[in-house]
Amino acid sequence: MSDHAEPSPPAPSLFLTRDYGSGSIRSARRAGDIVQLRPGAWTAPPLADEPWWETRRRTEIARCHALDRQLRSPHVFCLTTAALLHGCRIWRLRPGSDVAQRSTADRSRSKDLRRHRFPVTEQDITEVAGLRVTSLERTLVDCARFLHPRDATVVVDSGIRILAAPDKWNRVSSDARVTAVRRRLLSRLEALRGCRGVRRARAVITHADPYAESPSESVLRWTVTAHGYPPPVAQFRIDVGDRTFFTDLTWKFEEGNVTRLVHAEFDGLVKYGGDRGTRALADEKPREDLIRERGDVFRRFGTADLSDEQAVVRRLASAFPPRLRGTLAPVPDLLGAPRPRRQ
Repeated sequence: MSDHAEPSPPAPSLFLTRDYGSGSIRSARRAGDIVQLRPGAWTAPPLADEPWWETRRRTEIARCHALDRQLRSPHVFCLTTAALLHGCRIWRLRPGSDVAQRSTADRSRSKDLRRHRFPVTEQDITEVAGLRVTSLERTLVDCARFLHPRDATVVVDSGIRILAAPDKWNRVSSDARVTAVRRRLLSRLEALRGCRGVRRARAVITHADPYAESPSESVLRWTVTAHGYPPPVAQFRIDVGDRTFFTDLTWKFEEGNVTRLVHAEFDGLVKYGGDRGTRALADEKPREDLIRERGDVFRRFGTADLSDEQAVVRRLASAFPPRLRGTLAPVPDLLGAPRPRRQ
């Protein structure tokens, strides 16, 4: 697996009621030795010090292994579930597994099983941790077609990151690899011309940026790009004296003989998590001060900001040249269906 993929957790402890019998399962459950994954499937409880997001991820992967044992019809894990198994990042991980099946002998209507009827050829199937899964390229195309563009952007950014392994210290050779991967994905879409979701997928893949280093960075970039702002540079390099910094997102404007830079950063506390996040924020403050001394403009965002697209757009608009603000036009294929903020 690429260093750019999320490391897969070890094979889960899996206990099926049909193997152990309901009596043994009941005893283990009462003792607190196991917790239920889905009907008829159980696993070890989460570790006491395990972060909640890692518990969620590990649980969903364990659910895949349980389904693989329980389903009687041929099946392939696809869409978000395949992305998760390949090590891609997911913006909002819903409980349940996506499975492609042409036909089914299973009559299960479990809420944690999402069946899809689209065909998957053997050429588009690979094996991950012993499970049949759509290939990474096929998974990225499917997610770009069928997920909301915001969620698809997170998956596709990280998927291209896995395939191209970009290095922000060496953009020239990295960009060549990224371009090659993007062309392969767009070529797959050409073969699907006229099918559902192709236009949306083309927009997502065209605007994808594998230099994004977190799901939040991907969502922040998607928000402003979908609302018409020019695409920013992710992980923009800035040299100040003998020090080198990289900013999450940067726009560069030429105003007469003056070059103006606008930077958007996502809160390091959430980006890195825990004590590491606290240290990251402490490190970022002096870094930001040094960059501001050059005359650059900063806008910093947190998790709450990302739930209000219009607020993000307004905050950035105040930092951009007035001549640009009047030319902004949303990109419908990137915006997707409206998602009003919950009050």
